[in-house]
Amino acid sequence: RNQRGKPVGFGWPIGIFFVSLFVSIPMNGTRLVEEGLATSAIGTLVNWVVLLSVFFIVRQIIDTETIAMGLMTALVWCGTVVSVFAVFERVTRINVFHRLETFLPLNLIAADGESYRAGGYRSFGSSQHPIALSVMFCILIPLAIYLARYGRWPKNEWTRRLVYSGVTVLLLMGVLVAVSRTAVIVLGVMFLLTLILRPWLG
Repeated sequence: RNQRGKPVGFGWPIGIFFVSLFVSIPMNGTRLVEEGLATSAIGTLVNWVVLLSVFFIVRQIIDTETIAMGLMTALVWCGTVVSVFAVFERVTRINVFHRLETFLPLNLIAADGESYRAGGYRSFGSSQHPIALSVMFCILIPLAIYLARYGRWPKNEWTRRLVYSGVTVLLLMGVLVAVSRTAVIVLGVMFLLTLILRPWLG
């Protein structure tokens, strides 16, 4: 049967953004070469191509509620595992993700100068920076709250709410151990948008 591409939300803005990146390199080619930034610019472009490709590919693959719920559940639980390790890192100052380079071809990229704030250690987890880590947890918190009500496991409603309440708490702990002011702003904006949009969502 014929397969048609599924529409992607914000497709046009994303496309315009990508085209502007692609066009800007040849237009500024001479200056990039003179300043030794040509390789970095091309590398950044490749990173964006990979990122946007994943975005579009995932949209084409997720065509049923079962797949969407499965992916959502996997993201929340994987984030919860990262959060547990981030809390462990805060307590012990041992980042278990840094140990992966002992048997995987990985390069450590982290902002060491940002390891401390407000008199305490900031958890990096699997991220390059605590801000990225905390924002990831912020994104997953609404999904965990959604799964507490509509998730397919556990089957019992009260058990499901109890399980995902614990997951939400763990994700919030991940936000806290990253010690990020950005995360506080993100949570505040998310809460404000929820209050504004709630009457229209039913």
